[in-house]
Amino acid sequence: MPGNSPQNEAPEKLKLAERIQTFVWGVAAVGAALIIAFQNYATSQVHFDLTVSGVTTQATVVGVETVGSGRRRQSYPIFQFLLPGDEETVTAKSYTSVHLDKNRQRRPVEVVYSPSNPQIVLPRKHLIFWVYIWIWGVGAFILGLLMFGLYQLQMAVFPQKSILSNTTSVQRASKSA
Repeated sequence: MPGNSPQNEAPEKLKLAERIQTFVWGVAAVGAALIIAFQNYATSQVHFDLTVSGVTTQATVVGVETVGSGRRRQSYPIFQFLLPGDEETVTAKSYTSVHLDKNRQRRPVEVVYSPSNPQIVLPRKHLIFWVYIWIWGVGAFILGLLMFGLYQLQMAVFPQKSILSNTTSVQRASKSA
């Protein structure tokens, strides 16, 4: 039978191997995009909430809490500020690690805090940085990785519907004619 000849089996095995490889690349890309997105979800949610409903006020850096050592050392400034209306003094550690110069101690810093939980506080400049870098930079990277992965999965699962494989088969048909 012409369909089962050894000459036809090699290209079929190669096509299957290419489809499996494409499928693995697709799963890896989608998985990486989801891991990156969910790894940063909690921090991103807090940053988003502070961006939308946070209250800006002047605070003083009263200390710094350092975690880790060497290259993994992170500094969390401790802010002290007054809540408007209550005139209650709040002392709170920054929600994320922020590098502040040593001369910032006891000097005013503009911070944004959550009105529902004043212990969640960030320097305003850090929050502005998050909006631009996270939303546009990392978000675009995750979206690109997700799109690449989904395209690879589509190529592996439905190779006959692929734009590139249709073009290739049309080119092959025109060359053989």
